[in-house]
Amino acid sequence: MVSVGEKTSDQVKDQDYNQSQVQHITEDKLPESSKRQLEEEGVQVSSDSKKPRTTEDISNETQIETKETIKKCGYFLKNRGRNCGVQVRSDLKYCFDHMRKAAVEAGNDTEKEEEIVKVKKNGKVIKRVPCTVDPSHTVWSDKLNKHVRTCNATKKIQKLEEQQNTCIWFERDVNIKDCQKSEPIS
Repeated sequence: MVSVGEKTSDQVKDQDYNQSQVQHITEDKLPESSKRQLEEEGVQVSSDSKKPRTTEDISNETQIETKETIKKCGYFLKNRGRNCGVQVRSDLKYCFDHMRKAAVEAGNDTEKEEEIVKVKKNGKVIKRVPCTVDPSHTVWSDKLNKHVRTCNATKKIQKLEEQQNTCIWFERDVNIKDCQKSEPIS
């Protein structure tokens, strides 16, 4: 129970909230009588003509502007209805995954992945080379050994070999051989 002179916790919270909401009004825009009225009501009247800064103003001021925008791959993914979102180097139009596809679709092979090079700090020039396991993609020549161990094509080959060794009924590409020998159905 709350006695007559006591305030409930909700009333105390409301009072604290109202006191924390301080309004700022500039002095030059108000007549003298209005200033006195507002000061009696608890509104702060300031003499400077600047409005108080909000958190939005502060965040806009502290936002760092970059000189360059991040360049994205320009290849359009038809099945997803959008462009590829992979970041590319400033001198390239497509990412390494879509460079070959875009060149084939355009009918020219002017943008070859193998022609792209990078220069290390020690001055060594590194080229992109086709993957030895799956030549449908390329990798940097200095990272080829590591890539071969982690390439998805290597994992698929290992999985098939493991299946063939553990499952006696499994034979790799058994149906493909039959399809090539059989006559077409008319």
